[in-house]
Amino acid sequence: MAKSKSKEISNDTLLSSDLSFDGSIHTEEVVLIQGVVEGSVDSTVEVYVSKNATVKANVHAKTVVTYGSIHGDIHAKDTVEIYDSAKISGNVRAKHVLMQRGAVLRGEYIVGQAEDAGVTTSR
Repeated sequence: MAKSKSKEISNDTLLSSDLSFDGSIHTEEVVLIQGVVEGSVDSTVEVYVSKNATVKANVHAKTVVTYGSIHGDIHAKDTVEIYDSAKISGNVRAKHVLMQRGAVLRGEYIVGQAEDAGVTTSR
């Protein structure tokens, strides 16, 4: 996440907990999801899903970090981090995967070199 200073403006994209979004997100910035997103999420950098967030979408990014629920496939060029409160219904493809005890993954996962995992980026 961007470091905050009193007069610095962050380029991060925040979808707050009171927001429900239906559509496609395409960005070259960090995405922090705290609410509900349906559609697709595509970032050239990181996507963060907070504990109470729900994502009903395929997620493509360099790195995906989730504490919340994702219903859809995750494709990461580098790393997927799945924390203990996370629930994923979908397939995971990444170069590296970290999964904490207590996390739920209902789907297949492919871990290894991004090229071997079939991961591509749209940018």
